[in-house]
Amino acid sequence: MLFHCQIHINLSDNISAEATDNLYSKEFQQGTRLMESGKLVSIWRISGKRANISLYDVRDRVELDECLRSLPLYTFMEIVITELETHPLTHRSGLP
Repeated sequence: MLFHCQIHINLSDNISAEATDNLYSKEFQQGTRLMESGKLVSIWRISGKRANISLYDVRDRVELDECLRSLPLYTFMEIVITELETHPLTHRSGLP
């Protein structure tokens, strides 16, 4: 199943720069593992914000939740999840 996730990061002002750098480093490592596994298909940064749009290809919502909860920044995330279905145009033959 494909899922579109819009994620906004809301870090507390009480977190030190060192702790923030450490969290982002771990986030990058885990994101890399998810991409290498094929579960995180693609990710785009939203300009000017601590936010992204990501596309996950996982078995079901339970597996998506496992992926998202594995991210070190998870507790700082606001996430909007949309389940995607194939559009009928995808199945039309003879499209240019």
